[in-house]
Amino acid sequence: MVKTLTSLFLTLCVSTLFGLLFKDNFYITFAIATLLQFIGFYIFNTVYENILKRKAIELSTEFERERSKSTAVVNCPCGENNQQTISMILNNEKVYECSKCKKSIKAYANISTVLTTNPIYTKV
Repeated sequence: MVKTLTSLFLTLCVSTLFGLLFKDNFYITFAIATLLQFIGFYIFNTVYENILKRKAIELSTEFERERSKSTAVVNCPCGENNQQTISMILNNEKVYECSKCKKSIKAYANISTVLTTNPIYTKV
């Protein structure tokens, strides 16, 4: 409420200054300056809001893209052969509930290393 009153007060002050510049047509100049300020700030706020919405959509899309990188397909060990996709962080264990048997299951991210060899190509 204080921000609204402050904004309205400043708008009227600026309109009064413009009105005093043209003393012969004070009321007309005051009305036109007030109207132009309201229209100008409405356009500015609309454009600024659209820019913020676009940035929020881009950030949301980027967040979903990054979140989809940390998903894993897991099988339920209960014998139902139920596959689920869960979101997982590599250095933490994840406890989830099987959608078929409703049991709590703990999943670990196992990372192993394998020695690779570079093939030697010989011309025959």
